Amino acid sequence: MSEQCGLCSTIPSILVSPERSSRVAELISNNIPPSQSDRQFMQSLCTDYEDRLRQLDDRVSRMAQALAVLTTERDKFLSHIEDIKAIMHPMRSLPDDVLYEIFLHCIPNWTRDNLRHGQCNSHDSLDVNNAPWTFAQVCSRWRNVVLRLPSLW
Repeated sequence: MSEQCGLCSTIPSILVSPERSSRVAELISNNIPPSQSDRQFMQSLCTDYEDRLRQLDDRVSRMAQALAVLTTERDKFLSHIEDIKAIMHPMRSLPDDVLYEIFLHCIPNWTRDNLRHGQCNSHDSLDVNNAPWTFAQVCSRWRNVVLRLPSLW
């Protein structure tokens, strides 16, 4: 293999699975006990495979660490992108009078005319779970707009 790993610049030849020895294949397929020379060969092969396995485990560990570093870096970039998009959101540039009109349309009709005709809406401007309180909890700018407009209350 002539390709190199982009992260560690090593040739990934260790990633090639070893071929099973023909003698191992023969012995595994029957119940014949291995000879002394087979045992020595198997022991040597097993030691070699255990060494290669440790090398792979070491590489997996290094790659996991590299992946963790890259993931952290990616998350930082994603956070910066989200911050920039939040700053550039069109809602941030609406003039206060436009915000006021939007807020006004979100409040149920609750005028003196409604009260005079016995049409009392269930809107409670002192309920912190309803507008205008909910608007005031979005950000300090919205809170300032809401508090300056008595018609919302």
